[in-house]
Amino acid sequence: MLVLDSYELDPAGAGALRAAGVLTLAIVDGDTRGQDADLYLDQNFATDLAVPAGRLLAGSGYALLRAGVLAARPAAPRPAVTVDPPRCWPSSAAPTRSARHRC
Repeated sequence: MLVLDSYELDPAGAGALRAAGVLTLAIVDGDTRGQDADLYLDQNFATDLAVPAGRLLAGSGYALLRAGVLAARPAAPRPAVTVDPPRCWPSSAAPTRSARHRC
């Protein structure tokens, strides 16, 4: 299998490889950029990539993480805790500093 991971590869190259019988995997980021691959990998959380059925590996389950990163995560999620709802929602879109921090 040949892995294609570039924003600049000519899509005709992947198509020619597929036509020659080479299995291809295109790592994409929300857009195939015209690549014609056997499989597409998009590790974004909410991808809505339109590719033929059965040819998309998508979401965080396919994130490309090093073993060290995976080993550092907890064995189980932290237990839920009860918290008070926030009294205000700060906004960075407000025009002035005082308006951003008013509650």
